[in-house]
Amino acid sequence: MKYPKVVIVGKPNVGKSTLFNRLCGRKIAIVTGVAGTTRNRKEYLASFDDLNFLLIDTVGWENEHKKHQMKSLMITQTQESIKEADIIIFMVEAKNHLSSDDLEFVELIRKSNKKIILVVNKSESKITILTNDLMPFGFGEPIYIAAEHSLGLDTLYSALSSELKNSPYIKDEAENEKLLLAIVGRPNAGKSTIFNQLLGFQRSITSAEAGTTRDAITYDLSFNDTKLSLIDTAGLRKKNKVHEEIEKLSNAQTITAIRRANVVALVIDATQGVEQQDLAIAQMVINEGKGLFLVLNKHDLVKDKKKLEDDIDHLFSHSLTAVLSVPTLYTNALTGVSVEKMISTALEVKKSWEKILTTSMLNKWLESSINNHQPSFTNDGQRIKLKYITQIKSRPLTFKVFVNFPSSISKHYKRYLNHDLQKHFNFIGTPIRIIFSKTKNPYEA
Repeated sequence: MKYPKVVIVGKPNVGKSTLFNRLCGRKIAIVTGVAGTTRNRKEYLASFDDLNFLLIDTVGWENEHKKHQMKSLMITQTQESIKEADIIIFMVEAKNHLSSDDLEFVELIRKSNKKIILVVNKSESKITILTNDLMPFGFGEPIYIAAEHSLGLDTLYSALSSELKNSPYIKDEAENEKLLLAIVGRPNAGKSTIFNQLLGFQRSITSAEAGTTRDAITYDLSFNDTKLSLIDTAGLRKKNKVHEEIEKLSNAQTITAIRRANVVALVIDATQGVEQQDLAIAQMVINEGKGLFLVLNKHDLVKDKKKLEDDIDHLFSHSLTAVLSVPTLYTNALTGVSVEKMISTALEVKKSWEKILTTSMLNKWLESSINNHQPSFTNDGQRIKLKYITQIKSRPLTFKVFVNFPSSISKHYKRYLNHDLQKHFNFIGTPIRIIFSKTKNPYEA
């Protein structure tokens, strides 16, 4: 279904992202006191009381930085958003006089011939910009708000209502069925370039500057009639290297994206090899119970490919024993080599992640597994008996084994059962959890 698009524009630090978060009802865009924090436009299906629309937060720019490559890319992002908009919320700041940047925005949006709502933010105390200063723009009566304190939003609602109140919203009941693929990794591994290749256009800003992406960006698309959402994320640095407030918030958003996703693609710069941070990110994904696969980007630039592949196999088999079979793709994001395979791989992993096994299948496996390798005895010499197994949930796959002495099962035997279960049912990129529970009959040994 197509929703009307409402785009928020204005120069940096006037409060666009604060209003975006307020209308979305959650903290999606990163908000700081640093101008230029937002570098990519963000989209969210907002429900503002009974109004439903696609809300877009945009970057701002300033004249003195226009020659900077990053600023040029940010300008393009904002211009594209204005072209797509049905309604434009043009935001200025109440506490400062109008600047040349404000006036440049006026000319830009006036040419768009779109419906424009003029909003004056940070109006909770000192107001420098008066209505008479703004009326010459021809955008109608300005709306004074304080987005941070939710003041004046009722007036903004009234302005939006006449345009949007007849737009229906049908909740997607199949949201849990949809592939939600998060693209994660260390900074500058090529995540945003891969994201753009999958979309077929430049949705995320990319550059050689590490940390270009700060927000987690979600985009819906279809692949062979399959609906999915891609989530591009900021690079995850080691905790001791995260100092700036923006980076802390970016890390937090990436972790939230992992928790929201059902499958995660861990992008690794093959020219740098696998580092401890890559393993830490993979472990985080596993701990969250999400499907996982690896994307070795820039693989064609590696001279000794066999050594790289052997190193990865060794590191993952010894450090990440919770997942036996992790699919690995070898890509070049810039040329698009093998990037499209990510979707089919993610769908495979998701299928594995959602498997539901019957109790009879599981108990047949358990009997065979015990016959191949008996559990040891308890410390006082009693035999440990595994009675039966059942699957108690999927997403992530979780099983319960009923046993007479659950606390006496060794870590070694737990790992053996986990690995054997993964091998037998051919789980790929899927962490599984086995809970050992006391048998229901307390007198049964």
